[in-house]
Amino acid sequence: MTLHYIVNKKHNFSLKKSQPEFKEIFQVWREYENIAMHFNELLIKLRVQALGAIAIIGTISTALLKESAELPKYLFP
Repeated sequence: MTLHYIVNKKHNFSLKKSQPEFKEIFQVWREYENIAMHFNELLIKLRVQALGAIAIIGTISTALLKESAELPKYLFP
């Protein structure tokens, strides 16, 4: 963003923001935020699916180990 110098009658300099450039920067920032939110949603979905997969693998492996183990019956009623 560039700043423009404004010269007053007394030759005092002051800085003023350019409005069109600020609006353009805000639009670009908003697009970047939308992209970041999209990727955050994808990461959350990936984590939930990974936890589901771990739960399924754990359940299946527990069931298979329970059936294949030759332990006394009092451990698994």
